[in-house]
Amino acid sequence: MLRVFVLTAGVALLVLPQIASALPPSAFPPSRPGTAFLLAQAKSEPAVANPTIAWAQARLSEIDAAITTLDAATRALATDARKQADDVLARLRTTRDAFRTNIEALVADGKQKTDAQIADTRAALDAQWTAFERQLEEYLNTAKAEIALRTAVLQAREKAEEVYWQQAIATLKAEEESVVAEQRPAIDSAIAALQSYADAANARLAKIQQAGNDAWKALQDSLADARRAFDKAYAGVQAAIDRARQ
Repeated sequence: MLRVFVLTAGVALLVLPQIASALPPSAFPPSRPGTAFLLAQAKSEPAVANPTIAWAQARLSEIDAAITTLDAATRALATDARKQADDVLARLRTTRDAFRTNIEALVADGKQKTDAQIADTRAALDAQWTAFERQLEEYLNTAKAEIALRTAVLQAREKAEEVYWQQAIATLKAEEESVVAEQRPAIDSAIAALQSYADAANARLAKIQQAGNDAWKALQDSLADARRAFDKAYAGVQAAIDRARQ
């Protein structure tokens, strides 16, 4: 049975028992502003920044969840394999910290940033996300990870996204209160569509638990597709709320 941990950002993380048993308190990331806090703070920034911040915060929750799972797995490795895995894990943490720093700067300075500057930040975040994916695969190959670890990492990432999506939906619902009544039905419908994406995550989590080598790649692709669909729908709802306020 998988065990559940709660990260400082408010993300529930599922960890395999053999990995959880090796997990020390230091494996958890240091206390930083949570995703819900940063997302709420971002609402005072330019409309173009909001989807970027939402996208980045969702990805950060995934990165944190993956690193926490790998941190515990590394401690379970034999000494000769642990050094190589530790080196890759250190690079993953560096990528994660740079990613977080870019988000915090965008939240703090969004009012002063032009659309072009926000686009530059998004490009940097995209590059760091690509680096994370590459380094994660490097770790799994270095550690000669069995399907159990790959499944635990994917499940942790899926759960982190699901929790973040629910936070984002709650924030949009709160924002909707500032919209005049006659404009709310269309926004309600769009938010309901967002909720369906989040609800579908539970079905994917169940499938991940049963995944074999052949199914694992398909489930990974399914999560990527779900991210893109949610991000696009979220940006549409946010734009609709912003237009309704004008």
